[in-house]
Amino acid sequence: VISERLRRFREGWSGLGEKWGGSFLLLPPGFGFERLGLLENWLSLWGESPLFIEFRHESWFQDRQLRREAARVLAAAKVGSICTDTPGRRDASHGTLTTPEIFVRFLGRSLDSDSAPLTEDLERLDPWIERIEELRANGIQRVIFFLHTEDHFWVPDLTRRFTEKLRID
Repeated sequence: VISERLRRFREGWSGLGEKWGGSFLLLPPGFGFERLGLLENWLSLWGESPLFIEFRHESWFQDRQLRREAARVLAAAKVGSICTDTPGRRDASHGTLTTPEIFVRFLGRSLDSDSAPLTEDLERLDPWIERIEELRANGIQRVIFFLHTEDHFWVPDLTRRFTEKLRID
């Protein structure tokens, strides 16, 4: 039953063709490292469709890295890990790549009520430019950078500023 539901879910994306970059699985906040076996079993049902997983429970991280056991499971399943850059949550902004791709979910704090994008968001974006350029120089195959804010008002401006600084071939 579960594998049939997963198959139908993946089929729903087939119309996007090569424009579909993969699915994004956001684990619940309480889904901790002790459930690695459950995740591994679920991944065995997932199949070959591109998938990226965002871990939120602090038990998944050690020294700003995704725990070795979790990284091994994701790499074996050819599943990417999402690096989450969230204010006040530095552990989830880890440096573990489990595929030759990086998926960054950047959560900004700039809101419609602000007169301009917050300096805090702009200062957190700048280091990503250097990191992405370094990864590209070392052979990273794809970069997915998902930038959003609570009300999305400043996302176009933040994205424009970010892409102007990032040298895109």
